[in-house]
Amino acid sequence: MAAPSDLRDIFFIEAEELLTALEAGLRALQISGPEPEVINAVFRAVHSIKGGAGAFGLTALVTFAHRFETVLDDLRGGKLLPEPDLVAALLVASDHLADMVTADREGRSTDVVAMERAIEALDFVVEAMIPEGAAVVEVEEDFTFEPLAFDGGFALPDLSGDRRWHIRFRPHAGAFASGHEPGLLLRDLCALGKAAVTLDTSILPLAGFDPGQSYLGWSVTLETAQTQVDIEAVFEFIQSDCSIEVMELDATAAAPLPTAPVSVAIPATVVPPQPVPSAPKAAPAALPPAANTAGPSAAATAAAAPRPTIRVDIDRVDRLVDLLGELVIHQAMLTEAIENLPDRASADVDRSLDHLRQLSRQIQESVMAIRAQPVKPLFDRLHRIVREATTAVGKSARLVTEGETTEVDKTIIERLADPLTHMIRNSIDHGIEKIEARRAAGKPEEGVIRLTAAHRSGRIILTLQDDGAGIDRDRVRQVAIDKGLIPPTADLSPQEIDALLFMPGFSTAPQVSALSGRGVGMDVVRSEIVGLGAASPSPRSGERGQP
Repeated sequence: MAAPSDLRDIFFIEAEELLTALEAGLRALQISGPEPEVINAVFRAVHSIKGGAGAFGLTALVTFAHRFETVLDDLRGGKLLPEPDLVAALLVASDHLADMVTADREGRSTDVVAMERAIEALDFVVEAMIPEGAAVVEVEEDFTFEPLAFDGGFALPDLSGDRRWHIRFRPHAGAFASGHEPGLLLRDLCALGKAAVTLDTSILPLAGFDPGQSYLGWSVTLETAQTQVDIEAVFEFIQSDCSIEVMELDATAAAPLPTAPVSVAIPATVVPPQPVPSAPKAAPAALPPAANTAGPSAAATAAAAPRPTIRVDIDRVDRLVDLLGELVIHQAMLTEAIENLPDRASADVDRSLDHLRQLSRQIQESVMAIRAQPVKPLFDRLHRIVREATTAVGKSARLVTEGETTEVDKTIIERLADPLTHMIRNSIDHGIEKIEARRAAGKPEEGVIRLTAAHRSGRIILTLQDDGAGIDRDRVRQVAIDKGLIPPTADLSPQEIDALLFMPGFSTAPQVSALSGRGVGMDVVRSEIVGLGAASPSPRSGERGQP
């Protein structure tokens, strides 16, 4: 069984994946509107992070995720609509949730003040969407447990509108190795409605007990207003390690009786307090404008089921690459040694050598492909950069990405994060105009930054464009003269003027701001790209703003 530290590491890895799915789902809501599947996917992401955080005692993370989850539950239940202001607030909450996960992973203390401000900002937008005079109910989750004894006779109350389900599940041995706890699954099932739980010990051995195996199963009779999708969502992360059967019972059928009495600790029933009028609150700090990110079938992408994967330490992959290199070298040496023998080898030996060469090449290509990953996770992180940068300078812009499935070596992806961050911030600060200027120029108020990735002739081509004002080469040339970088009489071509943008310390910003002005952004971009052994970036007028 995995050590607690290993399980904690697994939680943070899964949390990163859930955060990526959360942001992708929220962006999809901006395009698709109230799509139930997308909303459910977003809700499950936050709920899963909350559950994992609770298992490791991350109290602050649980508190914030619980408030986040409550808003999403109202959205899922139709009490709220995914209007632009709400989705923008949810995206900001998603960013804060990601910061809290990072802080807990790195062992840093949580910024309680920032967390309270984030909750206030979320509450402010939610309350603004509730009709005046409507009651606001806040349900405090009760984590206390009390034992409920199930005897041989169990009668479910007649609750109008509820449906009766029979659920049977039996964890496999791999479920325990992955850190899954059947008691938590029972708790989540019981939270859906009224439940009767029966323990199945039919395959429990009398001798030869192996603690690493799973011998127990459970049968649950559940009366709830939830759907089968909601019930199956409880087992979402254990489906591959568990046998599950969900069947709806006839409304007039009696509930199956437990074969043996069993006591199970489940959460006490949560009784919501009486509705009280909401107290007026002062408006928190301004939220960023909603960014309607365009993209093909974003809603379908967010709700799509992930392909089966396996996590492998990158060091193991690197070691395999090194061993494969040794294999290729020795294969070549063996081929040369046989060809130099006085007695020429037979045709069978030549065929075997050819076969060995082909196998070595195929293995080499397959192993190298393991390190290749799609650029989508990197592109997804850049949406947050756009939100924060536009808020800082009071502009409106959205990021449109294409070619997210283009695969690049993992090491290169990691080194591309800083250059792309600098270029996007540079584009927003200098390329995209203020809303008033765009309106006067006949442009849409919201600027568009387009980032594409594609394979061409054995190379990966990344292109970053914006629909801003472009490069003012006359101003770039004058700033270079003022800084003494070029003489006033210098006759520079457009390409040479563009090259000035990448000089250390060069900036056209009139003053230093939170985004630019120190002249290090584009210098960092060029250094990183050259360090990767790629072609130097080449700005073109109308595609990227000034540094």
